[in-house]
Amino acid sequence: MAVIQPTAGPRHVPRSWDLLAPIAVTGVMVAVAGTTGHVDAVFPELAALTFGAWCFRLPAWHRSPWQLFWLPSAMATVGVSIQRWSGWSRGPEEAAIGTFAVLALAALDSPVVPALSAGLLPVVLGVSSWLYPLTVALSTALVAGVVMWQHRPATPSRPPAIRRRRHVARHPGVTRARQHWPWQMTGWFLLVLWAAVTVAAVTGIPLLALPPLFVAAYDQIRNRADERRSWRRSVERALRDVLLLGIAAGVAVGARVGLGNRVEGAVAAIVVVAAFAVWRRIELLPLFPIAILPALLPANQLSTYLWTVPAEAALLGLLAVLVPVVRDVTTSRGAAPALVSSIERSARRTVDMENAPTRSPPPGSPLPRSDSGPRRSRGPRSCEGATSLPSQGRCDA
Repeated sequence: MAVIQPTAGPRHVPRSWDLLAPIAVTGVMVAVAGTTGHVDAVFPELAALTFGAWCFRLPAWHRSPWQLFWLPSAMATVGVSIQRWSGWSRGPEEAAIGTFAVLALAALDSPVVPALSAGLLPVVLGVSSWLYPLTVALSTALVAGVVMWQHRPATPSRPPAIRRRRHVARHPGVTRARQHWPWQMTGWFLLVLWAAVTVAAVTGIPLLALPPLFVAAYDQIRNRADERRSWRRSVERALRDVLLLGIAAGVAVGARVGLGNRVEGAVAAIVVVAAFAVWRRIELLPLFPIAILPALLPANQLSTYLWTVPAEAALLGLLAVLVPVVRDVTTSRGAAPALVSSIERSARRTVDMENAPTRSPPPGSPLPRSDSGPRRSRGPRSCEGATSLPSQGRCDA
């Protein structure tokens, strides 16, 4: 199945002042939750959404502002509903929510991958309050509203058609080319998700199934399928992601322990991670929720968090590298018989054309022109004795 590449739009280069709004919104959310004592009001993926939409200004997200609002809100509502009323254990709940979210993302062809984490976080953190989906809805409405404000028409007095042409000419990435992710790759990612959830359930360590790392694996598998990057580039990116996620977890835990306060530690970790990401232009959005999650964990789980983040990132990165390879092998096995039959049909058609009887033309019809004889070269037309000059393109005798 052919993969349609997205339209390459102008990439926004983040500047230092672009960090202010995402850091302010994230800091206010963590401060309100810490002051009121409602940890359920913290939505860690808000940091990823604000930095991706406002700071890096990802073209795919700016083409889908409404999905930035309703998709994470719907997934958060589904996650809290299953957490409250299913009665299952943590493993089946996480597998059910993850399957529903992945199928919804594939069916809608949505680039808003943090919605997957929005649905899984209530199960991992044990959140069953309706305050969580309310917080998600309000925060994502703010993100989507700012995105639509950034793409407002420059001259409202112009007709809508002219306004749209000027906007598309100024931002070529707005013209949406659907980035189709094959359903086969969706099935492979579901196997990766179920494997990670099973490992977390068997070992009894729920932090081995952190939702932001599923977002990183989802993006890596989709980018591998779209860009057809080589083995070496895929392994290098997986190792880079593992290193960066491990460093972000270490910075967050160090800030939490060093400052002794959840709010101050989370804000300090976000500032450090955001400054490094903008400086190096690293669009690895799961870094930001990884920096916030230690503020929501009890103190006795911080040491476990330090090693589970790089361990799960390495496991998911390995599976993300191997999945497209297995897909290519299975596809090539299925395509070999079709290739052989195509070659046989072509050879049979050639033999039939050679053995076909030649038909003589009917009497009175012109003979076909033969290209086997020598051709006469047509030189420039002579204009000797003409009344007009050759430069006029014709000769009047």
